[in-house]
Amino acid sequence: MNAFHGEGEEERTPRRARPRGRFQLTARGAAALESYRQGVLIAQSGPGGRLALEEFQTTWAQVCGIASRDALLLDEMATQPKNVTELSRGLDNCGMPKAAIESGIDRLAAVGLIDLAPSPAP
Repeated sequence: MNAFHGEGEEERTPRRARPRGRFQLTARGAAALESYRQGVLIAQSGPGGRLALEEFQTTWAQVCGIASRDALLLDEMATQPKNVTELSRGLDNCGMPKAAIESGIDRLAAVGLIDLAPSPAP
């Protein structure tokens, strides 16, 4: 079962991202993003160069239970909730396809770093 399937729903049915839903950082997601940003600054300023940065990113992602590229999604949602289309547009330069964004949303939601933002009142 993944983060957006309820009890009793079939596992074999792939969960599609909710195109009209917007996703936001949870408090844990904001803390994870802050630790990521701090770690990147430390790794970049240290003597290890690119290797130190890549090692930090890998370790950070393992500790969070996500993929290292999911940090891009957290960063995109840092200032306001976004849907898959908005995330896709924002990450177009990074070459992250929609399927990777949807998988990332699943991973981030499963570990409690993001959730669905409340719908705006009519």
